[in-house]
Amino acid sequence: MDIALNCIDLLTIFYKTIPSSLNIVGTTVKEILRHIEKSYGSEIDEEILFELRVVLNELIVNAIIHGNKFDVRKKIKITSGLTKDKRAYFIITDDGDGYDYNYILKKCNELPHMACNEHLSESGRGILIVKSLCEQIIFNKNGSEVMIIKKLEKD
Repeated sequence: MDIALNCIDLLTIFYKTIPSSLNIVGTTVKEILRHIEKSYGSEIDEEILFELRVVLNELIVNAIIHGNKFDVRKKIKITSGLTKDKRAYFIITDDGDGYDYNYILKKCNELPHMACNEHLSESGRGILIVKSLCEQIIFNKNGSEVMIIKKLEKD
């Protein structure tokens, strides 16, 4: 794991490794969210749960398609849980070569929102959706690992 967990104060940790198969994404996301809900100790708002589902689906599917190129011999490692201040975190790591995530983020910081969407392919838009739904997104140097942090309470 390139992204250090010691940079955040953790309450719970959940680990899962899956093959690069789209068939198990839905059940994997449900399992991770059950752990988050159980660890949280009270009900999480439906809108926030929906956003967590979107974020997890997008990150895992990206790792399978773009990172591991659908190679079922390659694995996706998922670390998730809660921080002590009750924020969810997810770290998704694939076995691929990574990608230039800075290009996508830089392109969209330079362009107005609508122009940004027009200049990116379908595959580039997902990471922007994730970025818009989370408080923090961090990539390792080559882009094969991403960590997000998301508040579980509405402002």
